[in-house]
Amino acid sequence: MWMWVLWAAHKLTIRQHQRNSHRRIRHPKVRLPGSGGSQEIAAWANRCYIMTPHQKRRFPEKVEFMTSAGFINGKGDREKAGLRGRGMLGVVTDIGVLEPDETGEMILTALHHGKTVEEAKANTDWD
Repeated sequence: MWMWVLWAAHKLTIRQHQRNSHRRIRHPKVRLPGSGGSQEIAAWANRCYIMTPHQKRRFPEKVEFMTSAGFINGKGDREKAGLRGRGMLGVVTDIGVLEPDETGEMILTALHHGKTVEEAKANTDWD
C-alpha cells in the first residue's frame, strides 16, 4: 500500500531530522501537544513532503532532540535502522523547495518567483 504524507514541521536539520514537540521545561515560550505521530510517518510512509515557513529558527544546524528521523547520517542509514519509508522527498517553503541530495542532505533545488538564493541562505542555519 502506498502512503503519501504532507505535513508541517516545527524544526528541520540538514538531514531532515525533525523536532515537532517540546520537552517539559520550566517556562517554555511555545508548547506543542506532542509529535502527532510524525515519528511513525517519517519511518513508514513511502513519500513524505514537508511544508514550513523558511526561517532560520526552523532550519537549525542541530535540534535539541529528534522527534522524527530523516536520513540519520546518510541515505543508507534509514535501511540499516529498519525504517521502511523512503524519507522526505522534499521540503516546500515560502522561499523555495529543498530536496535531499545523494548523501541525504537537503539542498535548495528551486526558488519561488521573486525569491533569491541569498534569502534562502539568510534564513537557514547551515551552509
